[in-house]
Amino acid sequence: MAYSGDSSLRRPGAAGSGNTVSAALVVVGAALAAALMGAGIVLLNPALTMMLAALLALCSYIIFDFRVGVVLTSLIIPLYETSFFPHQMFGITGANPFNLLILATTASYLLRRMKREAPYRLIPKRMLWLYLVPIGLASLHGAMHVHEIPFAALAAKDILFFTDIPGYLRDNLIRPLMLVLYALLLAAAIRDSKRPALFLIPYLLSIWMLAGLMVVTAILRTGGNPAAIATDRQLLTESMGMHANELGLFFNISYAVLLFSLGKVRGKLARLAYIASIGMVVAATLMTFSRGAFVGTAVVTVLFLLSRRKFYVIVIGVVLLGASVPLLPEAIRERALVGIEDRNVNVIAAGRTDKIWLPLLDFALEDPVLGHGLAATLWSEPMKKDPTFDVGHAHNAYLNTFLDMGAVGLVILLGFFILQLREFRQLGRDASIAPLLQGVFQGAAVAVIVLFVQGMTDDRLTPTASQISLWFVIGMSIGMSERLLRARRSDAKREQ
Repeated sequence: MAYSGDSSLRRPGAAGSGNTVSAALVVVGAALAAALMGAGIVLLNPALTMMLAALLALCSYIIFDFRVGVVLTSLIIPLYETSFFPHQMFGITGANPFNLLILATTASYLLRRMKREAPYRLIPKRMLWLYLVPIGLASLHGAMHVHEIPFAALAAKDILFFTDIPGYLRDNLIRPLMLVLYALLLAAAIRDSKRPALFLIPYLLSIWMLAGLMVVTAILRTGGNPAAIATDRQLLTESMGMHANELGLFFNISYAVLLFSLGKVRGKLARLAYIASIGMVVAATLMTFSRGAFVGTAVVTVLFLLSRRKFYVIVIGVVLLGASVPLLPEAIRERALVGIEDRNVNVIAAGRTDKIWLPLLDFALEDPVLGHGLAATLWSEPMKKDPTFDVGHAHNAYLNTFLDMGAVGLVILLGFFILQLREFRQLGRDASIAPLLQGVFQGAAVAVIVLFVQGMTDDRLTPTASQISLWFVIGMSIGMSERLLRARRSDAKREQ
């Protein structure tokens, strides 16, 4: 039985009372937008005022169908952490297009839940107890140490942008968890959509936007010589607002999802679009000159070849990979081999071993069970005593989690991702799901492995911008699992 469509689903706002409430909210939103536009053009920046008014008018429309908000959020979310995205308007921190879209979409979804007789749980129990609760408790633990942060030194290094507990919670808890909220809203949209695969369209467009922006920016920033990024590691960070390692992980997770679903795509134009997207993602990954990203790309490619389970395919793939290495630009080959010839672990790790990992490990072992609280690097002993220690996190997902949440938190968060990997694999084998989505979930399982691999040198196990593609597929998996559960319940009732 295929569940690409479901005649039992009703359009949002089908109930008369619900339409009345929604229409009233739209009228209020439009009136508020018009009033703000009139007053703001006179008193404030006209361009920003018109943008805000347009967003408010759009948000009022989202009240009719929260899925519109999900689609729009899917388009802009990869740009959220870049320097090109407005992070505040009118000098108000947090007043930006992304947050307004999320709030409007959430409000629309909650209004819709109020009209449903048996609404699904917004947050799955596994996510609640194995992910959100541990992170929330770690943030409360960390809030008790905010006064220990050397604010003056860190502000001078542009490592943090808060000075109090509310700011700490905003930047280290609320802002990262907006990504989880997006995934949950996407799950609800997938569950109630007749053609859930259509949500892959804004996902593909968003990947193109970030990859294209990075490639163009890198070319312009380096005067047409992207190889300069290999020697000046700050070029991308200064231009994009995201580190090369962060961009590399984002693209590799996207690469896994796209590559494993390529064989399931139907139609020449759709397949051509997928192939072009894969090419763009690989090109963007290479231009990060991130060795961790190179390893991640290799892992995805090797696992893809092994998944074909045909000896001749594996042999041909290995031969093509080997033949392509000499064709790569010399700067990429040199960057990939840094420290390997000398077998110097510290050089391979870009100095992380001596300068970051060992000093932070000593601090982490002072409380190995529960850790020191979320973002504990900011008040760690190396941070307070060593003026040259200028990192905001451990550049190792496992050490970060061990430092912040101890061995208990590390095991719990790893357990969440391992269970999520298992669910991806189960959905990837489920014949009742459309083949294209099966491929997406197969790629998502590999994406978790990529997170584990690249986590050795960067990122976190808590939500980050690098994980946007992964959380997109997590949202899809939650929505599809609930669709399957609903179908089974419906079949059981009919059999009775």
